[in-house]
Amino acid sequence: MVLLITSAIICNKDKVLLIKRNKEPDKGKWALPGGTGSFKKYPNPIDAVKDEVKYDLKAEFIIDSFFNYSFYEGKEGSAVTLHFKGKLLSNPNPNKDEVSEWKYFSQNELPENIAFDHKEVLKRFFENGKHR
Repeated sequence: MVLLITSAIICNKDKVLLIKRNKEPDKGKWALPGGTGSFKKYPNPIDAVKDEVKYDLKAEFIIDSFFNYSFYEGKEGSAVTLHFKGKLLSNPNPNKDEVSEWKYFSQNELPENIAFDHKEVLKRFFENGKHR
């Protein structure tokens, strides 16, 4: 079975917000906010990604556009992630069970330890100039 995941590419000027995961899989690595859990409440991916961001960061996520999708084989099996670009209406106040830290990164500041396939997703995102 293939997992369906949503992620938020949250922009502020020329930077993208990443969270440091505080739970497995990939605890301690940086990632785009998102997940699978909100599909239990919201079958629509737009509502699901907004709910994931609100749960992780306690902030409202406003979607500007759908960026792209990605496919990868992870620890939980095959996964397809839908990536939405947007911004937050307020500063994050992270759910400490999920997020140990958050930070905005420019293309040249991206950390090495990025979870899942998010490093490749961010590379495409910055190369396409979508962060502007």
